[in-house]
Amino acid sequence: MYTYNMQGIHYAKVGEKIERYMLIRQSVRGIASNGKPFLTLRLSDDSGEIESKLWGVSLMMSKSI
Repeated sequence: MYTYNMQGIHYAKVGEKIERYMLIRQSVRGIASNGKPFLTLRLSDDSGEIESKLWGVSLMMSKSI
């Protein structure tokens, strides 16, 4: 079961799901050890900033972000 944090990134705990708009400050493409593409995203909102991973992205998707 997920808990929803509506206060923002700064107040989030590991494993919490956050539903809000965030700014993508940085996007870096990578290839995982299994050969599949992923993105490392630096996300921010008005309370802070966090790094996240987006796994299993297509090449087209990674170019559009």
